[in-house]
Amino acid sequence: MATREAAFAPTQLTLYDSLRRAKVPFVPVRENKVSMYVCGVTVYDQSHIGHARVYVAFDVVYRLLQRLGYDVTYVRNFTDVDDKIIKRASDSGEPWQMLTKRFIDAFHADLARLYCLTPTHEPRATAYVSEMISMIERIMERGHAYGSGGDVYFDVQSLKGYGSLSGRGLESGKGAAQAQERAGIGVGSDAGIEVAASMGMQAAPASAPPTPSHPPPDQALKRHAQDFALWKASKPDEPFWPSPWGNGRPGWHIECSAMVQSLLGSCVDIHGGGRDLIFPHHENERAQLAAAGGYALGEEGKAGLQGGSCKEQPSEACCPRQPASEHVRYWLHNGFVDMSGVKMSKSLGNVLHIADVLDSHHPTALRWLLLSTHYRHPLPFSPRALDEAADRVYYAYRTLLDAQIWAAELLEVESEAFEKSSRRSVDNKPLVVPPAPADTASLLELLKDDVSTPAVQSATVEPLHELNEALRRRHKSLKGAEQRAAQLALLIARCSRVNAALDLLGLPWKQPAELLHEMKVLALNRANLSEEQVRSLVEERNEKRKAKRFEQADAIRADLASRGIAIMDTP
Repeated sequence: MATREAAFAPTQLTLYDSLRRAKVPFVPVRENKVSMYVCGVTVYDQSHIGHARVYVAFDVVYRLLQRLGYDVTYVRNFTDVDDKIIKRASDSGEPWQMLTKRFIDAFHADLARLYCLTPTHEPRATAYVSEMISMIERIMERGHAYGSGGDVYFDVQSLKGYGSLSGRGLESGKGAAQAQERAGIGVGSDAGIEVAASMGMQAAPASAPPTPSHPPPDQALKRHAQDFALWKASKPDEPFWPSPWGNGRPGWHIECSAMVQSLLGSCVDIHGGGRDLIFPHHENERAQLAAAGGYALGEEGKAGLQGGSCKEQPSEACCPRQPASEHVRYWLHNGFVDMSGVKMSKSLGNVLHIADVLDSHHPTALRWLLLSTHYRHPLPFSPRALDEAADRVYYAYRTLLDAQIWAAELLEVESEAFEKSSRRSVDNKPLVVPPAPADTASLLELLKDDVSTPAVQSATVEPLHELNEALRRRHKSLKGAEQRAAQLALLIARCSRVNAALDLLGLPWKQPAELLHEMKVLALNRANLSEEQVRSLVEERNEKRKAKRFEQADAIRADLASRGIAIMDTP
């Protein structure tokens, strides 16, 4: 029997901070407490696998922080008023409130199927408009914003350090620009970022009265081309809220800044999202928070490590370890989803909705694939990659089920006096092997290196191989109680290792038989085959093998594999 790994010394969690452009030790603002804000979706359409990648990745971060003993407050918002939402509602004739609720419900259903935990708070932007107006007023009072034709714009030239998160400085030329938002209005992020949740909708008139409307473009001027909208004057037949600048609605970027500060206070540990949000969204969020708080942006490379105190009124979330120059300590961003080497994008027409993928493949397969590449790197996605992930999880659960059934049988043989319990198996049912604390602790060390989910997946390869080798020798007699006890110990130890990995990745491990049945049904649907047809082809292949017609046997196996049906040979 292979030896268990040597004792290890626990290490500190490290995360890659996009501002510092380095992997750094994670030290929260408050001891044993973590605040995390992840930008949600803009709810005008079904969520796609780019969204799935974002929220599965941060679900693992959330689980990891909880495993490490932190009390985590996780906020993920919904953008429920936006240009795209308004257009979609107008085109369909559906009230925008009903449209956003419908897509919020669909988003919740998609993420529940992918085993994502529910965040602590899921605010909707429309419930925080008053907080947004207050933040805009503070920004204007401190000289960082100006009104123009009923709109309010952030003055990017007024804030030193603007552009340091994304590495994009101000463009040359300070000429005026038209009022049309150039830096990304509304957004329904292609890689999967802005949108959100909370059902109590704040009342707002269905459309604006014939009061302030946008002036002609040549009159609605910005001081600098990169100035972005904090408040947009209302247009006919659009939702609006009253404000000191007239009826209108908030700009996209101010929404998250106001919700971050309202729910998490003046100092936030982690702010995350897809890398497409670094610019303009997170760059502008960072600028707004600094401007509203009355402080300059910190020096690149030093943010989050210095001592200091908050410039805003201290909140419960604030502590002296928070640097004076930064509202957010760690900026985390995940990579794009690549479709055959091309970024997934609605403009390219290569978007796959989560619900459509899960109609053909099991959620465990999609989650496994999403975590198979480090969260910061581009994720290669293709039908073949998804089928391979489906094969891999089927192999893992099939091996676990067979090994745990055998473990139950050995346990029955070894102790006739063993009292029946929830862990004991009879009638060919498996022994449920929970993750051993030592296995969980050692695998946590892999995740503590910037959430390395591929390393945790790789850690399942050896124990699954050992289990399969043991299963191949299953019908060889085990002489004596000592051999049976050793075999039982190996089965339990290796099942524990695999189950610990599944658990840390947010994958189910307690009901392998049910999962395998669900996977089989989906695989048969993809192949357009019945179970009887597959069984007949498998029997035909077995006959070919017995007759040593290996080429013909391999052809049957290859044909089934091409249709998403994998054959696991057993003795």
